[in-house]
Order: sequence, then structure tokens, then C-alpha cells
Amino acid sequence: MYRMTFFLVYSVFIVISLVGCSDDTVQPYEISNTYDSLGYTSATLSEQDLIKSHIDFVNLLKTGRINGTIIEYSSALAAMQFHLPESSDSLKVYFPLLLQELSKASGGTYDPFSANQGQGGTYGEYLFDENGLEIEQILDKAAFMGLFYHKAAKLPITNELPHKLTALFGASPRFSNSNIAVDSPDILSAGYAARRDQNDGKGIYTEFKQSVIAIQGFQKRDSQPTNDLLNARKRSLLAWEKAIMSTVVHYCFSAHAKLIGTNPTSNDNGAALHAIAENIGFIIGLKAVSEKKITNAQIDQLFALFKANKPSVFVTDAFTNAPDLLEAITMIKTIYGFTEQEIEDFKVNWVTIQNRK
Repeated sequence: MYRMTFFLVYSVFIVISLVGCSDDTVQPYEISNTYDSLGYTSATLSEQDLIKSHIDFVNLLKTGRINGTIIEYSSALAAMQFHLPESSDSLKVYFPLLLQELSKASGGTYDPFSANQGQGGTYGEYLFDENGLEIEQILDKAAFMGLFYHKAAKLPITNELPHKLTALFGASPRFSNSNIAVDSPDILSAGYAARRDQNDGKGIYTEFKQSVIAIQGFQKRDSQPTNDLLNARKRSLLAWEKAIMSTVVHYCFSAHAKLIGTNPTSNDNGAALHAIAENIGFIIGLKAVSEKKITNAQIDQLFALFKANKPSVFVTDAFTNAPDLLEAITMIKTIYGFTEQEIEDFKVNWVTIQNRK
């Protein structure tokens, strides 16, 4: 993977020429290598409200995992109304339709091997529609890119930009690099980025953090946006995208391991379908945004590999379909230039391994 060697972040000083000095001396301009949190709280009030609304909405949907619990469409739609207007245009149409299907599936039971599927229901601790799609995860994970990233990519270049980027990513001024930290744990995309980051100063989470700090530095240095600032912004969004796609790799490995196990249980199969639904959700959200590295045609290829229309076939015919998860990993590796070692490392939840509390 292309490691960010952004010298402005690693350096304490940069040098700029002072126009008009008679001796042409060069004066240093200091840029901090830490995040400046001044004004963060006031700058991100609307973003924090948006995040809370989404989390509350997803927690409501998760009650559908309890066997016999019905999610009423009207109440769930009302819970979605605060943040739905902030999502991409395609998701504004797609989300209510998905929510209807989730409501229909709730309260029932599901068996992917049954000839009569009905409307779906609970299976292996999760709620699926009749095709084995966990709609709760689509509604949740599609928002990471199709709502939060979508909003972040449209932000104007103001002094509040670094704060808003940080909040929408799911981090805080502390940049804990851990979703289990006692103080200011990372959530949303930042929580997944942290799991893929070995906390060695070289990972994807660190790339995002350093890019945002660089934006702050350039804003202090220059009165108007420069190419340096715009490039730092692009780096932050690319790091965000890579964090999500490295997580897709992780869930491909996870689902594949469950599916090819000896005599997988309903919980194993349910966990595999859950992981695949997360991946489908992530790339649905990614397809909904314009500023990204991956193309829509490549996303459609991933949809096909993930059997997005009927993921239950991963359970009913694992021998035929499970290899497509490994093909998806190879495809993502090529698109983003991940190394073999990085792909191997994406299997690991580094926050858990390192107990980063």
C-alpha cells in the first residue's frame, strides 16, 4: 500500500520564503504534528446529531434480531427521517424500500434450506429477508459512505473542515485508534479503520489522521486554499475509502472461513451471511458517491461476487460460491495496490489483539 510520507506531518517546521526581505532570508513556519481541537465541539454539533440519529436508528433495527420481534415500518421510517435527507440521492429512494422489506421479515423465522421462505426472519442470531440478505446491515453500513462520507466529500473548504471530517469519519480530536478505548472510542468508519491499523504509525487510520492534521497546517499557513491543502483533503478521503475496503477484505476472509468449515452450524452460516451483508452495504454506499478510487463498474463486479440479489446461495451451495469471496479479495488488492502482507494483515482485528483500551 502507498504509505503516506507527508513530510509536513512528520516535520515540525516547513520553510517559506518571505517576499520583500532585502537579504532573501528564509523563515520557518511551524506546523504542529498534533491535532488542534480548538473549536471542535461547536463546529461539529450538527454532525454529532446526525451520528446519534443514525446510531439510534440502527439500534432500533437490531431489535429485529430477537425472534418474534416486529419492526413497524412507520416507526422505523420516522426514526430514519432525521438523517435520510443527508444521504445520497440514490439512497434516499433505496432506503425506504429496504426498510419495508426488513419490516416484512421481522417477527418470522428463516431457513435458507427451506423450499418455502416466506418473507424471511431470524436465523443464526440475525434477521434476514427471504434471499438471505441482512437488510439491517445494508441500512447501517451503506450510510458509512453514502451518508457520512457523502456529506464529508461535499464540505466547503473552511476552518471547520478538519473538525467535520474527523467527526463524520467517526474519530475524535483524541484520535484513539481504538473502538474499545475507555476515553473517546472510535466509531463508524474510524472504528473499522482502527481495527485494520497496527498502531505503528504506518496504517490507514494514521493516514487519515495525518491528512487532517496537514489540512489544519496548510490552513494556518495560507490565507486561501492551496494545492497542498486540496491534496491533503484527497488523501483523507482516500484513506477513508481504503479503510472501508480493507474491512471488506477482512469480512471476505471471515465469511469464507465460516462457510468452508466442517458441518457449519446455523450460527456459523448466519455469521457468514452477516459478514457478506456488511460488505454489500459498504459498497452500496460507496457506489452512491462520486469521489472515489474504485469505479462503479468494479463495484458491480463485487456485487456479482457477493451474490447481492441472493446471498443465501453462499450457505446452500458453499462449495460453488465461497471461492468468489477470495476472488473479491484479489480484485480489491489490485484496485488499491495493497501488498500481500497488507492483505494478510487485514484478517486481524489489531485493536483486539493489542488490547488497545
